[in-house]
Amino acid sequence: MRSGVVWTRLGISALGLVCAAVLIVWATVRLAIADYSPRAAAHVWGPTWIGLQAWAVQQVSQSASSTNLGTASADALRAFRRSPLAADALAVVAEADHRAGRKTADRELLDAGLISRRDNLTNLLLLQRSAGSGDVLAMIRDADIAMRTHPATWATIMPALIQEAKDVRFARILAAQTAVAPWRPAFLRTLNGDRDHADAAFHIYTALHEIKKGPSAEEAAEYFTTAQFWIRPDELRRRWLMLDPAVQPNAAKRYPYDGSFLGLGGSAPFNWALGSGDGLAVAMANNQLEIRFDGAGSITAAKQLLALPAGKHRLHLQGRSIGGQEYARLELSIYCADGTPVSTVTIAVPMLSHRGELDMDVPARCVGQWLALDINREIGDPPVDIALSHLLID
Repeated sequence: MRSGVVWTRLGISALGLVCAAVLIVWATVRLAIADYSPRAAAHVWGPTWIGLQAWAVQQVSQSASSTNLGTASADALRAFRRSPLAADALAVVAEADHRAGRKTADRELLDAGLISRRDNLTNLLLLQRSAGSGDVLAMIRDADIAMRTHPATWATIMPALIQEAKDVRFARILAAQTAVAPWRPAFLRTLNGDRDHADAAFHIYTALHEIKKGPSAEEAAEYFTTAQFWIRPDELRRRWLMLDPAVQPNAAKRYPYDGSFLGLGGSAPFNWALGSGDGLAVAMANNQLEIRFDGAGSITAAKQLLALPAGKHRLHLQGRSIGGQEYARLELSIYCADGTPVSTVTIAVPMLSHRGELDMDVPARCVGQWLALDINREIGDPPVDIALSHLLID
């Protein structure tokens, strides 16, 4: 008997701890959004609702013959009375009553949501209400439901969510929903695709990182591929070190990253971006970078973005010619992220392992530098075959 009492007390204690944990989480979320309200709902969300009235009409009784919401509401009410599970019909009634200022509108719309959350019109109207009310949790919930059930809504809902996510507080809440949503890949791609989304993208990726829900190596690669065009290189590298899960922290302490060509994880531009083009083949194999070019003209075989501090540096290279030619020529270039040249040298790489050097003086204005490995070949010259085994900047 005493054992049963002990277990009962333990069970009650455990339940109490669980409840306390739930309350703490709920309180934390509430505190996070206590001083936050959606940005100018009419401005941010307004475009999402253009055409809603026409949509409502189209969903009435299969006929959609009316162009007046009042007439559509009457038709919808008759349809709802014939079929009490017709959520779309009740949603039209609710919208008409809402525009007429009737107090029954909110209850009717909530009832439509209880009948079905798979009806597109119902979901959008509920989202419109929650966005207008400033209830952030309800807004994110309603947006999630609408996008889960009708992917066609992504193009209109996602831009509004992105505008809201420019506020880091909203982004943290949205990230928790994004982490498990089927629309996550499309949402992240939309974030990555526009300079105007840069702040929102960083907030979302940081929030996903903080809750240990990403970004994945593939998602990080997509982000940094586009972010390099509008984020300063020094700030971008800081984000790369924090957000890219494939980066090897110890290797990232040296420039260039993966200078021994081990094939380390980590996304471009701070890892090697291998070139492509007619006659060019570039690959990492056997702990070396193998380059072959039998085309004509000048081509970049590989490049990497650096964030060297201003001052004097020296690049050390080790490699050899592997194509049977006595020498193979390789051009090493360092230039600022804005295109301003810093230093260039052409090295004749022999068949035996060769060490080459490039001295550079990085000016203070040169925030971020590209290291480029270029090949120049004239028509009639033998193919260029080089294997590089080591690059290091000190």
